[in-house]
Amino acid sequence: MLAHPEQTVRRAFARNRHAAPEQRGRLVDDPDAFVCADLAAGPRPRLNRAEPLPDDVLEILLTTRDEHRRDQ
Repeated sequence: MLAHPEQTVRRAFARNRHAAPEQRGRLVDDPDAFVCADLAAGPRPRLNRAEPLPDDVLEILLTTRDEHRRDQ
């Protein structure tokens, strides 16, 4: 799923509340800004508090500039 050619599949995985944060965090380098935005927004539906993404993933999300991402 992480390397799936369809953006919608990667976006769904980024929002998956059943996937471990470490697994979802592997999408941090996805070239599509929408995938990264979904990753940053957290799992859905929001039924309770979600486990946070690993610190290194959060650092990348907070410091990467949008122009470095390629729109698909």
